[in-house]
Amino acid sequence: QSLLLCFKQFVALYLTAMSQRLVLSLNQVYGATSTSLLLTVRKVSSFVMSVLVFPKPFNFGHAFGAVDVALFALLLQNHIQKKKKAKAKWKINSMSYLKGLDIV
Repeated sequence: QSLLLCFKQFVALYLTAMSQRLVLSLNQVYGATSTSLLLTVRKVSSFVMSVLVFPKPFNFGHAFGAVDVALFALLLQNHIQKKKKAKAKWKINSMSYLKGLDIV
């Protein structure tokens, strides 16, 4: 029984380390915003699956949380679009500046 407990703890530790490594890799490749969005979607889907598997009464807190998550997703999408537009505008401006210097 003690050996089984040690094995379970080792597996839990290993899975935790692998999940942390995955999050750090995602952050490095896709950036903090995309990683945060992915982790939020994972948490929401985990919650939805929990409600489907273990039925609970639906109350005001659940409705408030669902609206809160939906608003956050819309705000995040708006932020990402603004960031892309600003980046594209900066790129165009910097290229025109460099062309004026006959560097490009």
